[in-house]
Amino acid sequence: SGSACRSILSGLVHWKAGISEDGADCICETVFPEDYWPSLRSLILVTSHDAKKVGSSSGMQLTVKTSKLLQARMDIVPEQITKLKNAFRDRDFAEFAKVVMTDSGQLHALCMDTMPSLRYLNDNSWYFMRLIHALNRHFKSTKVAYTFDAGPN
Repeated sequence: SGSACRSILSGLVHWKAGISEDGADCICETVFPEDYWPSLRSLILVTSHDAKKVGSSSGMQLTVKTSKLLQARMDIVPEQITKLKNAFRDRDFAEFAKVVMTDSGQLHALCMDTMPSLRYLNDNSWYFMRLIHALNRHFKSTKVAYTFDAGPN
């Protein structure tokens, strides 16, 4: 899992893939310092305290073995990273939110394409996605976004 390595550095962090099969040569680097976008806020909502039935690392190994969507996902990730960095650089929240929410959805599409399917999102996760889209429609602009890791939170 890459959660820990992305949490060591501050600011916007890019976790760069290596070529080693065990991931030992992956590195993280800060792309923008933590004070680059002072008005940007993060709120973490916990929708479940339960342990995952399939952990992130095991789930990813299963996805690599069985998902037919994985190659398509790998093909678009570099473009997504560029879009995200550019939106962050420009402090363009609407574009930033679009990339983040799209990326989150693509991750969970991969999970569903895995055999057997991995269902990490729960009813509360779906509720918050609908709520965020409703808030953005209400304000007629993108004010909030969501992202989910390989879990319901």
